[in-house]
Amino acid sequence: MEAKIIEKFRVSGSVKNFKAKSNVPHEEYLVNQKITFPEVRVLDAKNEMLGVMKTQDAISLAESKDLDLIIMTEKANPPIAKMMEYGKFIYEKEKQKKESKKKQKVTQLKEIKLRTKIGAHDLEVKTKNIVKFLENKDKVKVSVAFFGREKEHTDLGAKLLNKIIESTKDYADIEKPIEMLGNNMLIILGPKKDK
Repeated sequence: MEAKIIEKFRVSGSVKNFKAKSNVPHEEYLVNQKITFPEVRVLDAKNEMLGVMKTQDAISLAESKDLDLIIMTEKANPPIAKMMEYGKFIYEKEKQKKESKKKQKVTQLKEIKLRTKIGAHDLEVKTKNIVKFLENKDKVKVSVAFFGREKEHTDLGAKLLNKIIESTKDYADIEKPIEMLGNNMLIILGPKKDK
């Protein structure tokens, strides 16, 4: 019985169509024989300038030190190339990308929905939530929905939004002023800019 289970596992676990994921980033770097420039300005592994050399001479010098020649900037004249291990170079680039992603702050747009007949305490709670979102550096879209005969009294919605603007003025900048959009009156508030 156990032998049949193992055989089934081996058949289902075949590696015919298995493809390993490549760790090479999508960017293509000019390395060793891919370098087409006639001359390059060469840096060694310690970032010391070795001067301008013919590309083939620089590649053979790098190979003699068991290193690769990698173009760092193509826009310079002649292009700048560095002698280092290609794997280490890719590792450092990936590490830099991860670090830059950590430093990025993604701003979200939060939405608070209100009705014209909202109670005083409920409005206070919604205002506290708006302040909390703004302190987290998120934008807030505040909308007042009008149904039925409420559409004739849009001035009540404007008063409500003006109350919110007044109560959050220390935390928010108005990014989009009060406007009517379909059955909703809305405003977008952003976090206060540091001056």
